[in-house]
Amino acid sequence: RRSAARAAVADAERRQHELTDEFEDVVAQLRSAKSDQREYERARADRDVLDKLRRLFPGQVHGRVVDLCRPAHKQYDVAVAVAV
Repeated sequence: RRSAARAAVADAERRQHELTDEFEDVVAQLRSAKSDQREYERARADRDVLDKLRRLFPGQVHGRVVDLCRPAHKQYDVAVAVAV
């Protein structure tokens, strides 16, 4: 009886660890999906603003500064990104 009970407890603990690991994986995937969704919404809002500006000022708006400004040397990429 005791060995059967111990085996049942061991199986339950193993199953609990498996479920905990699976739960943590699902939570990580959910966080990633939410992050992707926020990034997508932010990019869409940026595009919408740019489109509105282009309609308000036709021929005068060429794009976002960050998209139009490229440093001549890669060593300045971070500095330009911070400045913009």
